[in-house]
Amino acid sequence: MESIEADGVNLFDIIGDDCGSTKMCSTTNSNWTTENTITIGFLGAYGYSLTVLGALPLAVAGINREPSLLPGRRLRFVAANIGRPRPPLPLHRDSLSLRVMTQMRDLGVVAFFGLDGTCLTEAKLAAAWNLPLISHKCPEADVSREAGEAGGLGATFARTLPPAHKISKSVVALLKAFGWNKFAIVAGDESTAAGQQMDAIKELSQSNGLVITAEHRFTDYLPHKSEHIKRIVDDTYFKTRIYVFLGEHVALVEFVNALRRRGLLDAGEYAVIAVDDEIYDPNATAITHAGIFKDIDSDDSMFYTYVYTVETHRK
Repeated sequence: MESIEADGVNLFDIIGDDCGSTKMCSTTNSNWTTENTITIGFLGAYGYSLTVLGALPLAVAGINREPSLLPGRRLRFVAANIGRPRPPLPLHRDSLSLRVMTQMRDLGVVAFFGLDGTCLTEAKLAAAWNLPLISHKCPEADVSREAGEAGGLGATFARTLPPAHKISKSVVALLKAFGWNKFAIVAGDESTAAGQQMDAIKELSQSNGLVITAEHRFTDYLPHKSEHIKRIVDDTYFKTRIYVFLGEHVALVEFVNALRRRGLLDAGEYAVIAVDDEIYDPNATAITHAGIFKDIDSDDSMFYTYVYTVETHRK
């Protein structure tokens, strides 16, 4: 296959869906070589990893263009989309990712990169093989264990962002600083970073004597499905004046808008603390200019009682 000669290749182009972890398809077996080559693997749900996957070939090409970095060797990557099932492969996401990692290892992959919302299972497998796994996005942590810098995910795991639950200390400190001893939590899907953030905030709040008056979750928020957000406000506004919101930007805007439409922000008696696990970059305009906000009826005044907790921009 000519694509094998490039610096990167799709795993499923060289390993058929019906091939086992060590059984390579005969049409590609003779074209795959590990001689003088270092192979890395990229794992991700392409819907969320397109930007990084687009940068990976550029980074690999840059390394290969500089002969002093890997003298006598060439860097190559194998990528796989683990964000959707591939019949007849297992439908369960963990089963698919473990199978893909095993196939990559059998192809000579010596390190793994990527992963989006979850990485606990993959990190444990990489640790068992003593192979490094570096995540650019995954906020997950094994909070049931004594977690070190890697969040308890094994000695071979590293990440460029802290685990999601770390933000709980900042949220609780903010609540205590303002004397807000009772609050409600509104969080996104439990399978996202919001799930771990919510659990960590609840645990730390309890140990600090704070009272959670209501808990609500929303899943797969879309602007044209805002009724769920409105119902959450209707069900909770008489129980609390302080909200801790854990979720996507567009859902946050709709939530604050729902408070405004009910008139709850007019007298400054309600406040929203929002959490963002993305690093704040003052030069980035993708969110503020995003088209998702253009149809939302809003004004700046509705954010006068709004506090945003975000990681410090690293210059």
